[in-house]
Amino acid sequence: SWKGEVTATGAFTHSTGNGTLTAAGITSASVLTPVVSPTGVLLFGGTSYTASIGANPIRGLTLSASYSHSLVSTTADSTNTSGRTEQFSALFSYIVRKIVVQGGYLRLSQGFNESGSAPVNLDSLYVGVMRWFNFF
Repeated sequence: SWKGEVTATGAFTHSTGNGTLTAAGITSASVLTPVVSPTGVLLFGGTSYTASIGANPIRGLTLSASYSHSLVSTTADSTNTSGRTEQFSALFSYIVRKIVVQGGYLRLSQGFNESGSAPVNLDSLYVGVMRWFNFF
């Protein structure tokens, strides 16, 4: 008798900070604050979370799905920019003897307020069938 299993994970992150843009990249503003004018300081922040689940309900069948969402923002010289990304994916695989059926779906949505356009959405769907042979 086959006993299936289910696994789930999740995560949350949040960060904020400030810095100044230099030739070497973003440098901590706390070190340079006495030297840099207030308009040269870059403020940034972001939040993201993700969740996923996987299951093997019957022998040979594997199912999984995941979702992630993130928001980012940056402020520099009174200019605010923000971005949003969402991704969802679902996959399955079923093995019966020497035949494998696999499939999946992916949706990606990404947008930035500075561009002035609507978020871009991409969808992908696939299904495949494989069979293996023993020649020797």
